[in-house]
Amino acid sequence: MAWTWRAVVVGAALATVSSPLGGQESTAAGTTAAGTLGRAAMSVDLAGMDATARVRVDYRLQVPPGVTQVPITLLVPRPVGVTDIVARTPTRILEVDLPASETAQRQGVLRFPGEPPTGALTLIVEYAVERSVRPAGAAVEALVPVLAVDWPPADPLPGTFTARLAVPNTVTLHESFPTTLAGPHSDGERGLWDLELSVLPAYLTVRGRVGEAPLLSLSRAVDGGVLALLLILGLVGWRRLREAV
Repeated sequence: MAWTWRAVVVGAALATVSSPLGGQESTAAGTTAAGTLGRAAMSVDLAGMDATARVRVDYRLQVPPGVTQVPITLLVPRPVGVTDIVARTPTRILEVDLPASETAQRQGVLRFPGEPPTGALTLIVEYAVERSVRPAGAAVEALVPVLAVDWPPADPLPGTFTARLAVPNTVTLHESFPTTLAGPHSDGERGLWDLELSVLPAYLTVRGRVGEAPLLSLSRAVDGGVLALLLILGLVGWRRLREAV
């Protein structure tokens, strides 16, 4: 069963309504306070096109004093599965506590071992996405969940979240959500496609095909519709101006 654009829209909406913790919350397992997100840079390796995507997210965080854990959210729509989650800083491994859920949305924490850090921190999260890639003849579709830190952006501008997707040079991507892709450029063996947003999405979806992109795609149809509307408005305005003269 192919994923629908409606499901993608719902997922993206859930991500942008992430609920950063106000104040400080203490539990038996640790203390969570509202830190801030500087930026998140995601890399997705789809070069194998073997159904499993390899993901890495580099977070730049500002951690308040006394915080022993970082809240996280992961939205995993069926049939996708996320496994092999590893979280670390440049010097130590964090404990991943992400309980299973009866719904697609899972919430948990990443716990710091030993003395908690304070101030600027680089947090690296890596995981595998099973059943991410769904080929159908020459067509290819991929869905990649984003394991999101539930802290608000310090400055929510374009570039707060960036992603680079690597696919075989033989594959051309022609549709994406929740934003358009820039590319491709090549590193010699793979085609690289980039995107950026001002917030963290719940997940990314892309569609493409082996070979050239089709002449008509969703993004091209939208761009064409906007251009046609602008031309019509321009003609109407020019006509009214001539009548007024």
